[in-house]
Amino acid sequence: MPKVCLVTDTLCDANGVSRFIQDIAKVALSRDCDFSVICPTKKSYCTKAKNLKIITPLISFPMPFYHELDLVVPPFLKLYKEIKILQPDILHIATPGFTGFVTLMIAKRLKIPVTGTYHTDFPAYIYSNTKSKIAKSITTKYMKYFYGSFKAIFIRSEVYRDKIKETLGFTDENIFTIPPGIYSERFSPKFRNREYWNTIGLDAEYKILLYVGRVSKEKNIEFLIELWQTLLNRGVVQSKNLHLILVGSGKLSEDKVYQKISNLHFLGHKEGDELSTIYASSDLFIFPSITDTLGQVVIEAFSSGLPALVTDKGGPKTIVGDAGLCGFSFSIDKPYLWIESIETLLQNSKQLEDMSQNCRDKASRMNIEDSFDYFWKQTVSLID
Repeated sequence: MPKVCLVTDTLCDANGVSRFIQDIAKVALSRDCDFSVICPTKKSYCTKAKNLKIITPLISFPMPFYHELDLVVPPFLKLYKEIKILQPDILHIATPGFTGFVTLMIAKRLKIPVTGTYHTDFPAYIYSNTKSKIAKSITTKYMKYFYGSFKAIFIRSEVYRDKIKETLGFTDENIFTIPPGIYSERFSPKFRNREYWNTIGLDAEYKILLYVGRVSKEKNIEFLIELWQTLLNRGVVQSKNLHLILVGSGKLSEDKVYQKISNLHFLGHKEGDELSTIYASSDLFIFPSITDTLGQVVIEAFSSGLPALVTDKGGPKTIVGDAGLCGFSFSIDKPYLWIESIETLLQNSKQLEDMSQNCRDKASRMNIEDSFDYFWKQTVSLID
């Protein structure tokens, strides 16, 4: 049986990449595939499984501009030993940080072929936070160097294929797109409970706009809050009955100016059934990020019966698809389109209900088993 080992520095974090890796590891166990995950981390948002190996990092510190994620320097000898014991036929590096770089060194020393996943558009992420073209250029050059010896690269949505070819030098033959998927039973309309909003002082009848993700600059939270203020000022939808909920941690949630904005609520990190209830008990999902390569939270929203508004850049627009069926994708340069769509949808319950059904139908076809099976088949095909 082929042996595959995935190494990452984000496994126990509260983000979509972490959830995806844990989910495919779970599927691997059910398929009886020899698939292992190694992660040096001090974080704790992890499920326990026999194919997940957590090791203590040598050094760990918050990533600049993204304090919720740690930059981790793994202990070389410990990681080397773990990989040598597993004797994988191929190594898959999920993240291009220090852990990924050290893993690449180990792979070369042990002569193990390497593949990877382009989970995060780091050049765009860096530019979004610094507005520095020089920083973006340096990051792009590092990414090209890092991925230069990989046998193949996996992407999360087709919109990144041309970018990978242009900036990293891969060809169509060694670029694979993992189909999106989640455990649909984890996010479902069955969790709907409008009385949940009473627990944060809101009426069950209020209209709820929902955002889930990091509350940080690269996610375009500032744009979202500007939209929110414009929406309230227009008064087309009764402002007292309309609330914006932000779920997730991040520096911007601590901004005292934002905390004073009417009907804006920062709930912090949520997980499990509570997160599922928040999704299913909302009316409309809004996700303005332009740096996400997929947008796992959009699939979670769809599975919960929640239509979505997203940007026309990055992966989330591929999840939304045709305009009007499950949501819309707009340019951030045209905020009036976002505003008009929110107002129209919140005042048209029949349209919202139809879109909700479309969302559930679409999400039902995005299952994590298909994601893993594709990943496994393509990865194994690359073993010499």
